[in-house]
Amino acid sequence: MRYFYALIMFIFLIPFHAESQTVNVGGKIIDAETAEPQAFVSISLKGHNRGAISDIDGKWNINAANPGDSLIFSIVGYAPVHTTVGAYQMKHPDGTLKLYRTSYNLKEVLVRPGINPAHRIIQKAIDNKKKNNWERLPQWSYTTYCRFHVTNDFLDSAQMALEKERNVEKKKKVTIKIGGSAKKDTLKTKSAKDTLAEKEGLDSFFGKQHLFLIESVTDKKFKYPDKVKETVIASKTSGSADPRFSLIFEETSNFNIYKDYIELEDKKYLSPLAYGSINKYLFILEDSIRSDKDTVYVIS
Repeated sequence: MRYFYALIMFIFLIPFHAESQTVNVGGKIIDAETAEPQAFVSISLKGHNRGAISDIDGKWNINAANPGDSLIFSIVGYAPVHTTVGAYQMKHPDGTLKLYRTSYNLKEVLVRPGINPAHRIIQKAIDNKKKNNWERLPQWSYTTYCRFHVTNDFLDSAQMALEKERNVEKKKKVTIKIGGSAKKDTLKTKSAKDTLAEKEGLDSFFGKQHLFLIESVTDKKFKYPDKVKETVIASKTSGSADPRFSLIFEETSNFNIYKDYIELEDKKYLSPLAYGSINKYLFILEDSIRSDKDTVYVIS
């Protein structure tokens, strides 16, 4: 009787042992059209907390998988593949799986803007302008590098002229006197296309170099209330000899942004940090630079 029980247990253990056998499954995933390897494809083993991600060559591997376990291959832009470990090994003896591209019809999404982060930063700067205004500090000094350049911006006006010519053809009447008699002729104004071509040439030229460029390294010291000492350590100027450019450079490199108005060429402009400037300007956060525990914001 003891042997009879042992035989029954052995018979029941055989199929259980066969079902519990595990295999090593893996292969390579490629695009069905281009045959290019597909990286970052997600391979999940259903019912287990294990899976794999295909590498840059499209290769993947999962250990200790049962032949009856379900495999799911998925990646954005391709139709998912559902199969079992056993079926995968039978259908793809060389381990290569082809994924087919698919398209999705996405619903329209309406994104509404929240608080402009640049406006929030500017408002904080305005709120603290009295505390940070350098003219109110007892004393300070710094060494600075300044670069000021002037570029050509005639191309935009030429493009506008071309658009206008498409709607209205301009003609100019000219009267020429020959031997006491008057002869009328029609003379077209300079074509906007010719003007545009000319400006494009200028734009290409100034795309390689500036109309005016000045660079300087300056040491500046200040002592309250109005003592200022400025020493030019080095300076370099090239381009146009128009004195107005040098004047603008001097004005822009010395204005106080904490004042309500900035004066350039006898004209006053509202300072970005003037009270209420957010209602007059649109500020845009271009970049942020993290340095240790401080952050520098680039705002236009």
